Formats: sequence, structure tokens, C-alpha cells
Amino acid sequence: MKHPTAEYRHDTNSVPQLDRYLAEKIRVQIEQNYYAKVSEQAELDYVARDDVFLADPYKHVALYSDHGVVHVRDVAATILPILDTINGVLIPARDTLRLEFMKGYGAILAYNHDIGMLDFSAFGRFMHPEFAAQEMFTPAFDEIVETIWTENWGNISWRLVNLKDCGVLEQPPKLVLREMMAMSVGHSKSKVPIDLLNHPAQLRKMMMETVSTNLRHLYHDQQVKKVAQKLVRVLDPNQEPEQPELAGSLRSPTLVQSLGVEKSELTQALKAAQAERDGFLKGDDVPPRTFTGVMSYYTNFEQEAFLWLASDHEPVRDLVSDVTDTIRALRVADALRQRGTVLKTSAGYQILVDQNTGHAVFALEKGSGEMFLVEVGLPPAPGEANIDSSELTLEGDLRLSFHRGSFASPEATRQSAGFAAYIIDDIQRDIVDTFRRLAGQDDGLKSNQDIQILIEETDD
Repeated sequence: MKHPTAEYRHDTNSVPQLDRYLAEKIRVQIEQNYYAKVSEQAELDYVARDDVFLADPYKHVALYSDHGVVHVRDVAATILPILDTINGVLIPARDTLRLEFMKGYGAILAYNHDIGMLDFSAFGRFMHPEFAAQEMFTPAFDEIVETIWTENWGNISWRLVNLKDCGVLEQPPKLVLREMMAMSVGHSKSKVPIDLLNHPAQLRKMMMETVSTNLRHLYHDQQVKKVAQKLVRVLDPNQEPEQPELAGSLRSPTLVQSLGVEKSELTQALKAAQAERDGFLKGDDVPPRTFTGVMSYYTNFEQEAFLWLASDHEPVRDLVSDVTDTIRALRVADALRQRGTVLKTSAGYQILVDQNTGHAVFALEKGSGEMFLVEVGLPPAPGEANIDSSELTLEGDLRLSFHRGSFASPEATRQSAGFAAYIIDDIQRDIVDTFRRLAGQDDGLKSNQDIQILIEETDD
């Protein structure tokens, strides 16, 4: 599956490959209400007045790779051929009808997945997957849900109604559609680890918590949990390490000393996260813990919400499988997003590579026409800007190529090679882990451990 390299323009709504799967009026509405505003907020004239940007520009969303209109169109268009490529290779084979369903659903997920990037704060960036999930249960998406439902985009409403008529779907079909749309939270590997995606019953519990908990409460809970889980891994020497290659070195004196330092640092970090959460809970303006917007859709939330994820009926389990495998495809499409010579920020500023240093150079332009060049010698931008193409082959392998050229010094060459290695590792982690399945579920499929990483040489 060759990654599309054509750049979609902001001044046209035409994305022909998507017209079959998601109405243009829906795409335009989501683009204008969310992604266009991301681009607008990332403009230099806007962020030049932002103290957070001025303090550390590279950590600000304005200098992230694009999360605006171009990005969402790219991911939505990319997921379609990805589903063709992985079908029967990295995911169980689907017939034409089910594959078309997954493409329609995939386009919807792609358009939902980054709407939360509208909030440029650290909190907003961290919670943007959950924001998107909760937004599906607000009036902002009522018209979109109604259009998808009545016009049967992706053939989703037809399938859900048929499951209901057969007596195997216990919830109202239109509510299941809304819940399926909230599953875009799954694009985040940190918020929805692959083990959750492989266990639908556990995934249901996570989704229920995600859509029913106020984002501020959820944020503080996650901060505490994240540090606590790291600390448990350090304190429990019998726990299998995240990196199996370290298993033989666990008794190394150097590593033991390092773990001791890490234990102390994590203990302090846990206390700090707990204190911050306690301070939030004791505040005068603390919001209710429950996100009340979702509750009006249910008679008994605990019994009804996302019930289809735990169904024992085979046709519904097929639906669950199609949903989770579409989420896998979304993760791949996001990982293989546009880079290289078309790599830009959300405001459309080009990201270049300095031949003398190997660093990334951001070409920022004010509305007056003045241009400012900002050089950054940190990943991932320098590596991303050097990528010529990234694709999944028909055999299910990852193939990458880089722009050809020379640098001014051996040091700059080594620096650029290091940045390239960083982005290769980043992409392969996203893709390879996405196709890890439970034992026995990958019979006849290419195992994620057999996915090869193919890097083109200059002679290729």
C-alpha cells in the first residue's frame, strides 16, 4: 500500500476517494468546527502572543506535525487502502460487504480522532482522545449522527438494524452507532493499550469510564495511575519486563543501581501526582465527577453502555472484531501520515532539514509576510522531514525510504542518521504492536513478530 503523497488543499473540499464512504457535508462540518480552528490557532500571529509558546516553542502544538485539515483528510484517505492491504494478511480476511463496512467506519473514526487537539494546553493535548469520545454524546454531533444514520453511510445503520431485528443486539441501534463513533479514542496507543483492544470485555469497562467521567477527574486519575504502574514494574522483580531483551541483565549491578534511582524518583512522582489530585478535589470549583451529557442516553448506564462489546452472539462478535480491526487500521494510517517534503505544521509552515547540522528548520511566516526560521535539534521533526515514503507492502511489511542528499560534515550526517533511526523506531512501534493478538487468534495470519522493516538504500 503506497502512501498517498498528494497534498490536499485547504481551499477545496474535494477528496474523491472519501466521497463513497462519508458525506462531504459531514467532512466539511467537522473540518470547519475542529480541524480548521486547530490550523488557525497554530498561526504565528496567534501563538506569538502565547507565553507558553514563547517559553518553549518546540513543545507547543503549533510546531507539531500537522493536526489540521490536511492531516485529517490524509489519515481518512490512507485508511482505505490500508484496509485492503492488511485484509487476510495481518487481520482475518473479510468479504467485500464487511470490508466496505470497515472502510466507511474507518473514515468516520479518522475524522473524529483528533478533534480534541483544538485545545492547545498540556491538559488538552493529553486528554484529546477522551474529549473526542465524549463529544459524540453532545449536541455538537447530533446532526452528524443523524446524517450518518438516515443516509446509511458506511452501511452502518443497515447492519445495526439487522442485528437488532435478529434479536442479537440488545441496545438501540442508533445509540450503538454513537458508541462506535466514540471508539476513535482507540487511535491512542497509550490510552488504549493493545491488550485492551484484544479483550473486548475489558475494553468495554474502559470505554464506560472514558465517556462517563469528567475530563478533569479522569486526567488526575490517569496521572496517578501512570506513575503507579511504572513504580509497580520497578518494585516487582518477578514481573516480566516490557523489553524482553533486558531480562538477562536484571541482576546487573549497574542496572540495579539505576532501578534504585528510578524507584526513588517514581515514589516522589507518585506522591506529587497524588497531592495534585487531592488539591484538585479540594478546590472550590471542582466539577462533578460524572460527565452528565452521556447519562441522558441511557436508562441504566452501568447495565446498558457499550453492552455489545461483551456480547456472546456470533454476529455481534463479528461486529466487535470489525470495529477493533478498523481501529488497528486507524493506528497504522496515523503512523503513516504525510511526512518528507510535504511535512508541515498545522498552520501550513514547512519543516525543512538543515544541511549543515541535520536539524529541523521551521519556516514560520507572519501575516505581514515576515519569515522566521526556527532551528530545532531534537526528534522527531528532523527524522520526519527526511522521510520520502512510508508504506505497508502487500506482504504486510513496513517499507521506508528517505530523501537522498549529502550533509556538510560527518557530524551532521551522523546526527541525521540518528534522527532517522528514531523515527523508524517510532513508526515501527506503532505498527508492529498494533497487530499483536492473543495466542491462537493469529492462525493463518502474518504474526506481528514476522513483520519486516525494509529500509531502502541509495542503490535501490
